[in-house]
Amino acid sequence: MEILHWIQLGQFKYSRGNLFAQTGPHSGLSKNLNGVATSMGHLLKRQSDRDTPRTRFSRGVQEGKVMAHEMTGVLLVLVLTLRSTKGRDFILKEARGKQKDFLPDERFISDWITLLETQLQFEAWLKSTEMKVAHVEAAKAKLREYMNMSKRIGKRTKGMGFKTMNFHGTLHVPDHCLDFGVPENVNTRCNEMHHKADKKTAMRTNKQPGMFDYQVAMKVH
Repeated sequence: MEILHWIQLGQFKYSRGNLFAQTGPHSGLSKNLNGVATSMGHLLKRQSDRDTPRTRFSRGVQEGKVMAHEMTGVLLVLVLTLRSTKGRDFILKEARGKQKDFLPDERFISDWITLLETQLQFEAWLKSTEMKVAHVEAAKAKLREYMNMSKRIGKRTKGMGFKTMNFHGTLHVPDHCLDFGVPENVNTRCNEMHHKADKKTAMRTNKQPGMFDYQVAMKVH
């Protein structure tokens, strides 16, 4: 399990989808929350500092394809939205029907804040250049608590719900760290960046297995 696909493009994206599924994918409440999150991102925008996550998303954070490392910024502005007075007021005053079932009061909003902040802290720990063995061993129990919290708060119904390899693989992360070192040792971000051009080229072929490699090579050439 490595950070890019497992956490950033996996569980972070699940959380974003689960939150907006509970507020209604096409509802006015989701639109308002998306607007607050977008405004938060503009206030937090960085200039040339690459050590802070990107938070400015002109098209909003509810939908749209973002790069893996940008999902950290998406979760950050969602946390701030739920912590803000305006974001909370939108939820408490505009929630109707099924929305009210998922987010009936302040306690449920606080649960979402706890989940998103835990995920951000978890990612920051996984990016450490070194880890204490005792902490990795303790993570075996803590990750089960985190997974239970994800299921209880996220209530994912899309696809297979939480019955996915991405979610189950969380249990094996401490053993992977003990066997192979910190997760940054198997970070695939650089390789992903290098074959973006080839991905676009592959989409322009007719995708026939017998000619695929030849057609990609010809187009790249």
